[in-house]
Amino acid sequence: MKSPELAKASEGEKLKNKILTQRRVVIECFFGRLVNRYLLFRFRYELDHKFLDQDFYNCCQLTNQLIEANALVDNEHSNYRGVVWRRYRRAIKREEERRAAKAKSAREIRKRLVENQTKVVAKDAFSDSSFDDIHNGVPNESLEEVNVNISNSV
Repeated sequence: MKSPELAKASEGEKLKNKILTQRRVVIECFFGRLVNRYLLFRFRYELDHKFLDQDFYNCCQLTNQLIEANALVDNEHSNYRGVVWRRYRRAIKREEERRAAKAKSAREIRKRLVENQTKVVAKDAFSDSSFDDIHNGVPNESLEEVNVNISNSV
């Protein structure tokens, strides 16, 4: 299957994309400062979620006051990108660990099933009465009969 050909962007679309990119960088810088300043949002929110909106609003207000005092800088953009990248890598690692644990569990289940089937087959193979009698201490043939059978076969 061929991949679709990408249409070339018109000049208007290029200008629109440039403006969106500039705005996105400012927003990423804002969140970079917020995440670096308030550890509450650097990782998964572990508090009661009924307070999430208020906590986020308060942190945004405080971050806006910090921005009024100190303008945003470019490294905050990269800080935010770094946080997002680390979150992504952790999610990928958790998914890989989950898949590995699931595969290991499936292997162990298959191994137990094979062992159980082997035991059943072995039990069926040795279930004739002469084997059971010998192992129960009651030989099926006397020693003299065994010697006679051996000498006749030679």
